[in-house]
Amino acid sequence: MNTKTRLTPNIQFITDQQGGEPDILEQVKYKSLRVFSDNQDGKSELIKEIEAPTGGWTHELLIHLDQASFAIEWIGEAYLGNQWVGSTEV
Repeated sequence: MNTKTRLTPNIQFITDQQGGEPDILEQVKYKSLRVFSDNQDGKSELIKEIEAPTGGWTHELLIHLDQASFAIEWIGEAYLGNQWVGSTEV
């Protein structure tokens, strides 16, 4: 029996701080995480929205999210509020 497995791309979050970089989470850590999926035609749709945890989002919380339920079709983009925080294309 030949079974094909479709791999869902994972979002790579760019919220870690290195060197003297600013903390991009500081202003948006209490915003909902919104994940969008773009299909091959370039159309984008909201596929997942997760409320911020009580203490706000941290880089560690974001990178340890279970992304299996995201169902990203082609390209995925992640936002906290209006702040872009990650993509499958990073």
